[in-house]
Amino acid sequence: MKNNLKKKGKLLSIAKDCEVEVSLQEDGFKGSWFRAILEQNPTRVKGKKLRVCYKTLFNVDGVNPLKETIERCFIRPVLPECLNEGVVFKEGPVVDAYFNNGWWTGLIVVERPDDSFLVYFNDPPDIMRFIRSQLRPHADWIGSKWVKSKNMVLSQHIFRTGKLVEMTREISKSEKEKIWVRALVITEVRKQGDDRRKFLIKRCTISQNSSDEAEGKYLIVDICKIRPSPPRDLCAEYSLNDYVEVVVTHGWRKGRVTEILLENKYKVYFAATKEDAVFNYTEIRLSMEWLGGGNWIRAHEREFENNAATPVRPAQESPSNTLVLESDEDIR
Repeated sequence: MKNNLKKKGKLLSIAKDCEVEVSLQEDGFKGSWFRAILEQNPTRVKGKKLRVCYKTLFNVDGVNPLKETIERCFIRPVLPECLNEGVVFKEGPVVDAYFNNGWWTGLIVVERPDDSFLVYFNDPPDIMRFIRSQLRPHADWIGSKWVKSKNMVLSQHIFRTGKLVEMTREISKSEKEKIWVRALVITEVRKQGDDRRKFLIKRCTISQNSSDEAEGKYLIVDICKIRPSPPRDLCAEYSLNDYVEVVVTHGWRKGRVTEILLENKYKVYFAATKEDAVFNYTEIRLSMEWLGGGNWIRAHEREFENNAATPVRPAQESPSNTLVLESDEDIR
């Protein structure tokens, strides 16, 4: 196999009118490769640059293909299909992911149960989901042959890149009520002169019918505001006065079970706003405190203010559509 790759590598050269890949060096494009047609003969042009016509990038009119003169060192042959044959992707390899009409270099940090992958990009820091057909092994064109990248050893830190966590988020400044919002850790952020550990995260939506999806809300948060996702028993039954968390539009809201209804439904009371609502058991989990080191305990009564108050209005549908998140921490 190696001999075949070397043989094919030697035959891979660039010539006028052939398809090539071009690396753009502008900010926001580093590490990306775009398909183009080489419009000049490399053996006849004396300068360091060659003219290319892109296949997927266009002028401002959106009609005519973009043409540029690019340094030779940023032009290479198209990655051969043989390098992609039989490749099984998992966590750790450096890959190229097809996005925005080009191939972008990233690192697979999570292999998902649905056979998709979370890929981390370094510049700018981000994580995106891709399916197998959108990925290819990353290789560099060095000395007229293709050199594959070695797999990376991923960190096993509890807040490592690609880890699904929860962050605490204030939803009502007047009532000082907070919810837990799911998020993906993108990377740890270091600031000179600041000893506190901070993380760049990407907030996720919560759906009972599908996997969590990143929704594009980026924030920098202190380590004290995030925790791992707590354990959850989907078959759990709840008792009166259990402290629970329920699914609302943006995350998990704390409350107390005040009535057990038919068909696995529960009435939950929210002390901060003195209101209650009915929830299905699939929308409820026990409220848990994280002690670190993988240890959890059930939340205690002291966590909730005014928990002895009696509900004064009848149950209604979940008031989740009334929750408004403050966005002071959003950075994108």
